[in-house]
Amino acid sequence: MADGFASVLSQMEETLRRGAERQIKEYKERFVSAEKIYEPILSSLVVEGFDYSSAAEAAQAFFGSKQVRFAGIDGTEYSKPIFDLVVFFGGAYACTGTISFGNSGIEVEYDVDSLEQSKGICSCVPLYVNDLPEIDTSIAPPDGLEGAGSLDEDRIVTNSEIANRIMTFAEFFLALKLASRPEGDIRVILMDRTLSGELGSLVYDTSQRGLWKRISALIGYQVDGTPIDENELYLSRHRICNKRLGTLPPRGDYLPYAVLHLLEDGATMEAVQIAEALGIPKSSVKRVEKTMRRLKSRGIVADILGAYRLSERYESYWQRVKKMVLEVGESIFETAGDSPCMTVPAEQGRRYLTTVDLAFLTLFTINMLIEECWRRRILLVGITKDTAASDFKRHVLPILSNIGAFEEPLDPGTYRSLPNTDRLLLQAASLMNHDQVHPPWALVEYDSALKTIVPDAALGPLAVRGAIRNKIIPERLMVKSYVQLSMSAHDPMFRSNVLLIDRLVHPGFDAQEHQLCRFVNQYGGAREAVDVILHTKERGISPLQNPTMSIMCSMSGSKNPELLAHNKTLFVADKVAKWNNRRFREMVRATASWIRTNPDLREFVFYMSSFRERRSRIEYARRSREAP
Repeated sequence: MADGFASVLSQMEETLRRGAERQIKEYKERFVSAEKIYEPILSSLVVEGFDYSSAAEAAQAFFGSKQVRFAGIDGTEYSKPIFDLVVFFGGAYACTGTISFGNSGIEVEYDVDSLEQSKGICSCVPLYVNDLPEIDTSIAPPDGLEGAGSLDEDRIVTNSEIANRIMTFAEFFLALKLASRPEGDIRVILMDRTLSGELGSLVYDTSQRGLWKRISALIGYQVDGTPIDENELYLSRHRICNKRLGTLPPRGDYLPYAVLHLLEDGATMEAVQIAEALGIPKSSVKRVEKTMRRLKSRGIVADILGAYRLSERYESYWQRVKKMVLEVGESIFETAGDSPCMTVPAEQGRRYLTTVDLAFLTLFTINMLIEECWRRRILLVGITKDTAASDFKRHVLPILSNIGAFEEPLDPGTYRSLPNTDRLLLQAASLMNHDQVHPPWALVEYDSALKTIVPDAALGPLAVRGAIRNKIIPERLMVKSYVQLSMSAHDPMFRSNVLLIDRLVHPGFDAQEHQLCRFVNQYGGAREAVDVILHTKERGISPLQNPTMSIMCSMSGSKNPELLAHNKTLFVADKVAKWNNRRFREMVRATASWIRTNPDLREFVFYMSSFRERRSRIEYARRSREAP
């Protein structure tokens, strides 16, 4: 028997060794390919030499001051079974301070009370295990909840997204509260999130309209005597309107929203007038008419002799939805009342919010945050450390090559052998060309919409299509870049990791005519323009990239080895979040002990415990007795 086990382990060891050798060999080969691509391709996209004097001028132009307040936000989550209950915890915490822009550098001063005052919000909710499938749609599909009974308790708890949904909502809700403070002092908000990725993910998570009535507790929520209905959820999913940026664009799935944003001012317009106002060619007026008929059938617009206007019921829908988000958010994070947490009033008592409801609330909060950032000129930046994104390699490089942005076209052989993720590609190119690339550096910013666009070579060099089902996320909303902030003074090959950053686009500073590149998308029977932000060194970088990079650089320097050129503000926020997470875990353990020793519950504890929990306690007691 022992010989048989030894043989199996020896075989596994050999398989593991050979597999690791193959992976390392392939890894090295991909690094060599990254070295070859720098000079002909990447060198035209890498920007070095960020100037503090220019950053100070840009800060004065954007913020109206060279001294502004900032906040960095990070979240934490935790879930723990206690007998037949599962406790879910989620929260978000902020590190705040002041940035002073100077001609020779930037001074960052952190508030000393960031940890002591614990500037943050959090919530916890205890739920019975058997209730989770009705609340968490990730455990069982909403169209087949009865199938959830086949899942065991461990799998239900492990797969639950409730804690993560609470945490995500908390992060954006806290960002909104900081952005909308009456004093209006927070002008820079940093988040440990991919902003465009979160937005796209939440839009997808709330896309199954046919299930909303069954699974959403928000439908029927009373705001000033008027219940929130299904149409208001539909209208608010893409409630991002900036006419100076042309966002949302009047194309594809966004055409109904662009039309409704046009009519929100109280206008009454015919289909031809709507098309003209939105810059839609006359050949596509029929699409506008079809859209208006669909909106009319849902009661969203009214028709008066061929002229359309927004229905009276929905003239102030966005104000109602915003009020609902604030009320529900405050009840979850700031109110400790007699009602169960994460519930809202219903026709009969109260009803738990589902994970889809939390996705709706988070999505609406992001839309509100974007609106507030545009109104107050707040620089909203997302920073991601260990990203597995590959859109720069898979989408941006082929598109740039197609339009002749490089002196030589992208070589297919070299392209295929590059590292698979953008972070590894850029880190390898920087490392292997350390004599030419000097941190801090950044890629020129490009429209986040490009991550969903691929070339459509059959229709021409400027023809594109959506990467998945021909869907392209809204352009001129977010821009992306990759940055590397530092290297060792003693060894130029020892460099910090490449970080992904994306930030909110601002009118007057971004999306100017010389910063746009027009592509054409064949959507249905129409050829629609897709005007994306696409910087090159020849066109010039955005006025906001310089101050953004300068802020990143000024927050990266630290003697703490844990930082390793990451953002210190988010590092401190993460420490605050982890401190609160540890305190909550202690509360959970204390609560479990209280239940276990409560005389009134003693006779029920045995039946409330799972088999694994009872076995774990018995095994622990046995080990304790056997210990010397």
